[in-house]
Amino acid sequence: MTYARLSVWRFKKGQRQIGLKALSDDYLPKIKSMKGYRGHLHLIDEKDSDTMVLVTMCDEEDETLNLKKELFNKVTKELEEYFQITPDITTYKIKSAELLRE
Repeated sequence: MTYARLSVWRFKKGQRQIGLKALSDDYLPKIKSMKGYRGHLHLIDEKDSDTMVLVTMCDEEDETLNLKKELFNKVTKELEEYFQITPDITTYKIKSAELLRE
């Protein structure tokens, strides 16, 4: 079974770019190197310039999920000065998925 972890990041006014850079430079490379990593989506809300959504996908290994939680907690602690609120995080089982490239 594959899981998706969805996190919603709400930054203080004008701070999203700093958060995006930190996530792209630090958090995502570590997630990608973890056993069981299956991919990610980085979603930007064009109407709300201070919000973004990150979806990471991994195999069901509890250890991998727990390591991601630990890393997530570390990153949110490092970036908390840029947040409006602490990011929301929810884990889902992926029933099906398809991504087409043109």
